[in-house]
Amino acid sequence: MRTHFLRIATLVSLLSLASCCPMLSVNPISEPSTVETRLEGVWKLHSKDNEKVFLHIAPVSEKRMTVLMVEHKAGKELDIQQVPFHLSKLKSGLYINIDAAELPADEFKNKTGYIFFRINWKAPNMLGTAMPDEDPIIDAIKGGELKGELQYKKRGAASEQPKASQPAGRKIVECVTITDSSGNIRKFLETHDNETLFTDHLNWNRID
Repeated sequence: MRTHFLRIATLVSLLSLASCCPMLSVNPISEPSTVETRLEGVWKLHSKDNEKVFLHIAPVSEKRMTVLMVEHKAGKELDIQQVPFHLSKLKSGLYINIDAAELPADEFKNKTGYIFFRINWKAPNMLGTAMPDEDPIIDAIKGGELKGELQYKKRGAASEQPKASQPAGRKIVECVTITDSSGNIRKFLETHDNETLFTDHLNWNRID
């Protein structure tokens, strides 16, 4: 299993989506403004499978931070990736903004936008991370709560089966792009259940 942070860095099944097109937002949740000292340090993935994955988090300026991700793979091989990010602090939680332009991978060539994660504290020394779920974002765009663009799979194209939650005959969305302003994105996050918006939770234990 690859953690979702490592999926971003290596672009293997990005965001755990069946789609080959990553969900992006044209605008960040907010502009860089501050760092979070509680994030600084080394974190180990809490894994039942005894996966050895570590996050080394540190500030790189007064407004931006970076995470160095180290996975100990079979055969003593190391997978090391570094991803810069900035934070958005809202009443609904703490969020990570990752600029896709800073991810060196084919999937992001000629693409601009941001990827979001939500952070919460499970305990003083346990960090939780969660990815956005595509479905409620799609519904919000269709319902006019968020401005965005949806690209559907073409007829005859190879595609996976729709999720069980999707009605029969529903067209399958291939790409999601949020085009709304940062202010409206913040309003959306603060007025909706974040446990529904952000799923696929992982926990990380601090290492002293």
